[in-house]
Amino acid sequence: MDNPIAAAALNHLLDAEQQSVVLRVAESTPFISLEEVTVGNIVRAMAQASRIHRAALTELILDLGGQPVPRRAVLLSGNLHYLDLQSMMPQLLQAQESLIALYKHLAPRLASEPGAAQQVNRIHARHEADLARLRAALPAQVIAQPG
Repeated sequence: MDNPIAAAALNHLLDAEQQSVVLRVAESTPFISLEEVTVGNIVRAMAQASRIHRAALTELILDLGGQPVPRRAVLLSGNLHYLDLQSMMPQLLQAQESLIALYKHLAPRLASEPGAAQQVNRIHARHEADLARLRAALPAQVIAQPG
């Protein structure tokens, strides 16, 4: 079944998942203090979930007759190497909030594809739950820092 509007919305979400800051943080192998182990585990779980989300979105795009966008390099996250995890958190929190807002914005474009809409809503809910878990695990001063 061809649905170019839904496939385009899914491609936009796929592109955002591919450029996720959480993936860059996980790939950059930050220094994690003993106090940050829980946060580090949450970030690793978020990165793994993002990989699963990319695969699910790719499958949905193909099912709708679309062509998945290629992965683009994320140049703005090149400064994440050799940092400690805490210093990365403001950027990661802001990026996760933006990703959640994008899912919320694009979800209505999938109304004509109930299966795709349901999958996107599940991913959106996972991102919100991950952000809540991350905020709960972080000290208040980290959350208050500007991104």
